[in-house]
Amino acid sequence: MRFCRFQFRLRTLLVGAILFCVVGGWFGQQYRLVRKREALLSYIVKAGGFYVTRTMHIRANQEVRWADLNAALTPTRPHGSIAQIRECLGDEPIKAIGVPSSASRLNELRTAFPEADFAVLDGKK
Repeated sequence: MRFCRFQFRLRTLLVGAILFCVVGGWFGQQYRLVRKREALLSYIVKAGGFYVTRTMHIRANQEVRWADLNAALTPTRPHGSIAQIRECLGDEPIKAIGVPSSASRLNELRTAFPEADFAVLDGKK
């Protein structure tokens, strides 16, 4: 009786391991990016701002004025999208973000949400 088994060369094993590591590293980077964006969205609301998703889901602090929210919803440019794998991980594109002028992480927000329109709120009630 003859057994048929698969045989691989060491080179094939190394190429497979490298491909697995590259794909796993990219997937891990996307996962960390999704979690960072979730943390920044929580920061926006806690800091007194708001954000609007592509599906028009609005999450805002109670102190946000409706005039600021309405001005942020007026589109100024076509909105981008995010990678499909990030949507599978629970991320969604953000249409608009409003942050108070006292927010300290504005540059970090602009980097993390390149698809969003930003509005800096003046803080008047």
